[in-house]
Amino acid sequence: MSGRTMKYPYTFTGKIAQFPWGYYTKNVWLFKY
Repeated sequence: MSGRTMKYPYTFTGKIAQFPWGYYTKNVWLFKY
């Protein structure tokens, strides 16, 4: 993941990855439990 984030700008990844990642992680946690 570090390599991918380094290739792309921090602002872009932060804005795009923060939204889906937060929603995805919450969904995965709910699905796991």
